[in-house]
Amino acid sequence: AAEAAGEREPKDGWTVWAAEKAVELFRRSGDRRGEACCRHTIACSFLARGRLEEVVLAERKVVALCRDLGAKRLLNSALQTLSRALVLLGRSEDARLAAQESLSVVRELGDSQLRSAAMHMLIDVYVVREDNVAALRVATEERNLCREAEDVKGEATALRAMATMRLLDDEEEAALKLAEESRELARGAEDPVLEAKAVG
Repeated sequence: AAEAAGEREPKDGWTVWAAEKAVELFRRSGDRRGEACCRHTIACSFLARGRLEEVVLAERKVVALCRDLGAKRLLNSALQTLSRALVLLGRSEDARLAAQESLSVVRELGDSQLRSAAMHMLIDVYVVREDNVAALRVATEERNLCREAEDVKGEATALRAMATMRLLDDEEEAALKLAEESRELARGAEDPVLEAKAVG
C-alpha cells in the first residue's frame, strides 16, 4: 500500500520492510513458524543485494527456530542460503557444515529433488575448498542414487559434475568420457538445455 501511494522506498527495500513488520507481529502472537518464514524472506532479500553478513545473521536465527519447530523443509532452505552466503564470504568450513546438515535433513525428508540440490551445494563447497576427492565422492553417490531411481536427468547432471571434477584434476580423457555419458543421457531425456551443458 505504501509503495502504491508513492512513498520513498525503505533503505532495505519493500520486501524486507514488510517482512520485518510481519516478524514483529508473529513474535507478539507467538507464531514461531511464521516468524521463521519471514526471517528467511529477509535473508533471501539480503542475499540478492549481496549483504552476506546480514544473510548469515538472519539465517542462523531461522535455523535455530526451525530446529526447535522440526520444520525440516524450511530448515533445509535456510541452510542452503546460509551455506551459499558463507561460501561467498570465504568461510568454507562453516559452509561445509551447513551444506552437510542440509543434506542430512533432506535425506530424512526423502525428497530426491531436494537431495540433489543439497548434494550439488555440497559439491560446490568442496570445489571452493579445493577438495576434489570429496566433491567427486558426493557426485558419484548422487549419480548412483539417480541411477537406482531411474532419474535420467539427475544422473546426467551428476555425471556432468563428475566430469568437472576430473577436468580439475587434469584427467581430460576421463572427463570427456563422463561428459559424453552425460550428453547421451540428456539426449535420451530430450532435454536440449541439459545436453548443451554436458558439452559446454
